[in-house]
Amino acid sequence: MRGLGLWGCKAPTRFVPELYLHNTDAVRLAVLQGLLDSDGGPVTQTGRTCRIEYVTTSPRLRDDVLFLVRSLGGVAYHRVRPVEGRRPRTDGRPIHHRRDVYSLDIRLPEGIEPFRLKRKLEKYRATGGGRPMRFIDSIEPEGTAEAVCIQVAAADSLYVTEDFLLTHNTLNDSFIILDEAQNTSPEQMKMFLTRLGFGSKVVVTGDVTQVDLPNGHQSGLRVVQDILDGVDDIHFCHLDSRDVVRHRLVTDIVDAYNRYDESRVPQIDQGAAGRGGSRKRRR
Repeated sequence: MRGLGLWGCKAPTRFVPELYLHNTDAVRLAVLQGLLDSDGGPVTQTGRTCRIEYVTTSPRLRDDVLFLVRSLGGVAYHRVRPVEGRRPRTDGRPIHHRRDVYSLDIRLPEGIEPFRLKRKLEKYRATGGGRPMRFIDSIEPEGTAEAVCIQVAAADSLYVTEDFLLTHNTLNDSFIILDEAQNTSPEQMKMFLTRLGFGSKVVVTGDVTQVDLPNGHQSGLRVVQDILDGVDDIHFCHLDSRDVVRHRLVTDIVDAYNRYDESRVPQIDQGAAGRGGSRKRRR
């Protein structure tokens, strides 16, 4: 007890030692069960599964219990009942509250039992537990910054982030379409293609004749054709004016622009050669 710093702790200063917080799931569950057996209990509501309530006067223990619950895949929310303004007892007897009280509402995943105490466990089982859910309260822009996507070695590409949020950067069991791909940079194209997950397919579409990138920037759609040409399970499909499904005139317009572009290439080359020759003569 002394080695863990628990000797002499009163209710407002109790906590869970780091040795137990960062341990196996079996140890973390056992610690949580002990805490809930002593200061927690099942709360039943008509038409709803059972939730668990835990009460403490220690802010540090409140945070430790939140950590334990979330690390086991559950959800927990807390509220404070301040000392100031608390209503007196109905029988007139004084209550000598000296601390704020922290109340936690807890839900654990199905198959994880929060109690070992028989009477509490039976009540929890009778009404059914589980179904922890999280909700998005709001989405706020954080600005633009350089980012690096990662891929982990797990077969499902999942990993845990801050606050035990489960996420991944790969796209599993999905059909993904990247449109207007001619306006991606080579780096963006690589980032997108490497997000391909298990059981997924990717279709990349674009028109290399309509690149809107700033001057001097390469199109990722142009570059990727040279890089991935010949790679198994990757196919490039080139469409021309015969594949246009818009108005008949669109086909004629596309053909006219292609002829115009082709006619200008030799002229540009000859002009460049002429300018180069004149510089030679001046030398």
